[in-house]
Amino acid sequence: MKLIIYILLIFELSSFSQTFFRTEISKSDFRNVTLMQAVQNLQRKSQDVDKLKEGFNYVFTPKAKKLIEKKITLSLTPLPLFQAIKYTAMTLKMEVKFELRTVIFFAPGEKYRNPVLKEKFIKKDPRLLESLKLRCKETQANNTSIGEVLKSIKEQSRLSDKEGKGINILNISGDSSKTLTMSLKSLSAYDAIRYTCIAGNITMKLDRSAVVLEKRN
Repeated sequence: MKLIIYILLIFELSSFSQTFFRTEISKSDFRNVTLMQAVQNLQRKSQDVDKLKEGFNYVFTPKAKKLIEKKITLSLTPLPLFQAIKYTAMTLKMEVKFELRTVIFFAPGEKYRNPVLKEKFIKKDPRLLESLKLRCKETQANNTSIGEVLKSIKEQSRLSDKEGKGINILNISGDSSKTLTMSLKSLSAYDAIRYTCIAGNITMKLDRSAVVLEKRN
């Protein structure tokens, strides 16, 4: 029964994501603006068609982050949101991956690499599994260090925890000072950490009582 409910929930979320990104937004006219300015403009437009008024989240990989100050010029008629985002990225030959409410930007030729490492033989503490579901209201990073982002996620998870404990995160990647660029709203602690790993090119695994972040091989 639980499996059926989970499958239905995944279908519902997927359906919502498709509806959201296929909603038409007003025309966009970008003339010699940075990629970041264009993405933020599209994010504001997406808030206008979003019932929650939050718009889409975005994450730049480390390689894609190097392109955010590049200037672009693009004029688009009213289009579905996902097409406007895709065409904006294409001006710099970048690629995008659409997930639930979230867009991941990749540098030209870069491919998605799952940051989550599977640990088959470690029994998870039920407390950790529950903490992964805790909500993070907003995680903004504009050249913000990984250390500061993780600190924010831990604090937000603590505030949304009835027991006031939050989630345990152990960062042994050695990249605490690496800076990230992303904008996230209304995500679980698990997804907030996962996107942090994508933006920082590090990996994560679930140990018994903590999420462990490691340097990617």
